[in-house]
Amino acid sequence: MRKIEKVGEYTRTRQPLLTYKQTVADCFDLARLYWKDLLLFKANGVPIEDLSIREFYEYIKSIRYVKDPYRKEHVSRPKILLERANTDHPFDCDDRSILSLSFFLLQNNLKGKKFKTRLAVTGRYGVPKHIYVEFKDENNLESQWTPYDCTYPWNNFGKTLYIPQFKRVFYEENHPVKKH
Repeated sequence: MRKIEKVGEYTRTRQPLLTYKQTVADCFDLARLYWKDLLLFKANGVPIEDLSIREFYEYIKSIRYVKDPYRKEHVSRPKILLERANTDHPFDCDDRSILSLSFFLLQNNLKGKKFKTRLAVTGRYGVPKHIYVEFKDENNLESQWTPYDCTYPWNNFGKTLYIPQFKRVFYEENHPVKKH
């Protein structure tokens, strides 16, 4: 994970993003390290751990999109993202990916589910511009990799926004936890 700076409750990366692969590693690291943050929050009065995967998707999708500051890639742990939801705190596709990965980790670790996840980095014009989670239910032999892209209000569960000209997928097991 890139070096992070904590300013009050606001967390930001201090080093510039050199490659989208850093964002992928940051997403995996922040989800693995802080997935239990989700236990502190409710969505519409319901503890997050009690939501179905579709209910969590709709909840995260309903949070206002706020792009990162110009030329800066900003990522935060789930607690900070949810505390600052619907404010001017950055809340874009990588932040939603961190929350989604965290939710699947919560389901696996506390609910006995067996979801496998990966991150998809895509681009419409042959360059990386977007990141989202894809999941597969290991308890269902017929389960296929399913997009879990809750970035925009018009996204649909299980569907992608566009057919990408650029797509790379990354698996958590290929990203060991980095010490920071």
